Amino acid sequence: MTDLFGEDKSEEQAPEVQEGSTGRIYVVFLIILLPVYFLVRHIGGPDMALTATLCLATVMIAVGICWDLRKHIWLWAVAVLLLMLHIPLILMLHWPHYWIPGVALTPIGLLDLLIMVGIIRFVQKYIVRETPDNQED
Repeated sequence: MTDLFGEDKSEEQAPEVQEGSTGRIYVVFLIILLPVYFLVRHIGGPDMALTATLCLATVMIAVGICWDLRKHIWLWAVAVLLLMLHIPLILMLHWPHYWIPGVALTPIGLLDLLIMVGIIRFVQKYIVRETPDNQED
């Protein structure tokens, strides 16, 4: 079938992202993050709650970047391991009594995100074996 400009549209093309799906992703994101925020706030205070929520959000973004691997159980195991590695950092660090602006913490969060995506891709490199296209016998 051809469209208005004569381009051939076949069923092989990837379906476009629905406009409402982005909003649903944000709602799911908030549904997961808000209970964590309030639980940690009750246990350890607002500074610890914000940091724990941002760590969880960073892991969720890293998994979102590697979403093509979602059917592999090892991705979820690595994500849980990364979350578990963040717990001692959150609990053992001395939290300052003054406000640190988010702009100052952005490079640390981006570095954390890049490290997590790098770890996931490193594990992918050694766990997922792709079969060669041309196998000669």
